[in-house]
Amino acid sequence: YAEAWSIKHRTTLEQITGWRIRDKEMTDDRLGQLVEALGVDEVQSMRYQRMQSQHLIHAYALPTEVARYDTTTFSVYHAPDAKGQNQGLLQFGHSKDHRPDLVQFKQGLGALDPAGVPLLTATLPGGQADDPLYVPAWREMVHMIGHTDFLYVADCKAGALETRVTIDYEGGHCLFPLPMTGEVPDLLLQWVSNPPVAPQPIYLDGVIDEEGNPCAVGQGFEVERQMTGELADGTQHTWTERWLVTQSTAHARRQRKALLARLDKATNKLNRMR
Repeated sequence: YAEAWSIKHRTTLEQITGWRIRDKEMTDDRLGQLVEALGVDEVQSMRYQRMQSQHLIHAYALPTEVARYDTTTFSVYHAPDAKGQNQGLLQFGHSKDHRPDLVQFKQGLGALDPAGVPLLTATLPGGQADDPLYVPAWREMVHMIGHTDFLYVADCKAGALETRVTIDYEGGHCLFPLPMTGEVPDLLLQWVSNPPVAPQPIYLDGVIDEEGNPCAVGQGFEVERQMTGELADGTQHTWTERWLVTQSTAHARRQRKALLARLDKATNKLNRMR
C-alpha cells in the first residue's frame, strides 16, 4: 500500500521534501530496514517520535488537556537471551497472561485522551518493573506536548509516592488510583465509615434517565491532604493533593450481586452437608 501511495503522490512528495522519489523507495523491504534502523538507535527513535507527535498535535489541532500512559506485556515462545536472565528484551517476569514459564517483553504506550492518538511508544525488557517507567514517560510527553499543563492519567502502579512527588515538583498534574497499600486501606475505611464531608452525586454528560433528566452514576467526596516526599536527589518537597473517594452505582450493584451469588452457593453447599 505504501509503495503504491508514494508513486501516486510522487510529485507532491518531491515538492515537499526536495528529494527524488523513485518507484521502489517504499517497498516492504525498504520500510522494514527503516524500522529496524530506528529500533536499534533509541535516541534517534525517540527523536523521531517526538517530531512526529508534535506534527500531529499542530497539524490536527489535537486537544492536549489529558494524556494517558499504560504498559502491557507480551509472552512469546523463545529461548531466554543468551546473555542470561535480566539481559536483553526477552526476560521472565510477572506474566499478565498467567504464563510465568514464558519469556516476555513489555510495551509502553502514551496517548492523548479522549481521541486515543498515540504519542509515545517504547519496547522494554519483560522483567522490568512498571513503577520507574511513569516519570520518564511523563517527561517525554511534556516535550511532545510542549508544556506541563495537562492531566497525566495512569493506573495504580503510577501511584507510588516517588512518582507523584516528582511530577508535582516539576509542575505537572496527575490522576492515579492509589494502590491499596500502606495507610490507604485504613484511611479509606475511616472516610467511608465516617465521611469528613457530605458525599455529592456524580453526573456524566449524556447520562440521563427515561424522562431525560440527568442521572447520577455514583457519589463521592474530596479530601485535601498535605503530602511530603523525597526527590531522587534527596530534596524534600511538600505539596497539596486532592484525594477523591468515589463510588460507582453500577459497579456497586455488580459487586453486591456477585456477593449474594457466592453466599447462596456457599449456603447450598452447607445445606447439602447436613
